[in-house]
Amino acid sequence: MKAFRFIALIFSLIACLAFGEAQNASGVKRIMIFGDSNTWGFQPSVTTRYASDVRWTGVLSKALGSEYEIIEEGLTCRTVDITDTSCGFGGVATNGKGYLPPAIVSHAPLDLVVVMLGTNDTRKDYGHTTKMIADGLMNLAEIVVNTTDVYRNYNPPKVLIVSPVPLGKISSNYAQFFDADSVEKSKQLAGVVSPMAAAAGYAFFDAAIVIRVADGDDGVHLSTDAHAKLGKAFVTPVLNALK
Repeated sequence: MKAFRFIALIFSLIACLAFGEAQNASGVKRIMIFGDSNTWGFQPSVTTRYASDVRWTGVLSKALGSEYEIIEEGLTCRTVDITDTSCGFGGVATNGKGYLPPAIVSHAPLDLVVVMLGTNDTRKDYGHTTKMIADGLMNLAEIVVNTTDVYRNYNPPKVLIVSPVPLGKISSNYAQFFDADSVEKSKQLAGVVSPMAAAAGYAFFDAAIVIRVADGDDGVHLSTDAHAKLGKAFVTPVLNALK
């Protein structure tokens, strides 16, 4: 009986390894971008979505070429780990911590998950500190590297943590959500997350290096020019994270 169990275990391990190797059999690297409205492509003022080739994810896809597949997982109102039903489509979807595991399984196999969240967490009604947001991002990174699909046939993806573009001048439409303290938290986030990511061995990218603050007329979202610059700037950190 023990010998039978041992043989069964060996075959199970071989099967898992075989499936793991088959993860990238096509040669195409699959990259999921997990973010909020600036990943979804929210167009300020117009409140519609930018075209796929305008969104920074689409710009990145074109720059990387056909050997890479970009999977967009952006959602308006999404936070690192706060459940909010005020957006009208259910709280579970807005909570990044709750939604990330099934998203990874749903889009498996994945080679890399880019996590760019934290802007909505600075809302004044949430009361989160910059450190709390940074801790939440680190928790999301742990989820990424420790999540396999339900059958455990695929290797867990790598992760790239991104500190999002800081808030700009908040318009009257968004003053009920964001204040001066929110803006300051958004600007401080990269400095808090960066050393934490380095200590844990996670790839990190500060979007503020490319776009200093959100340049849409609402102070929260990005212009077409910002999307273009951001998409091109993501090429190097994404390729480095895949190594």
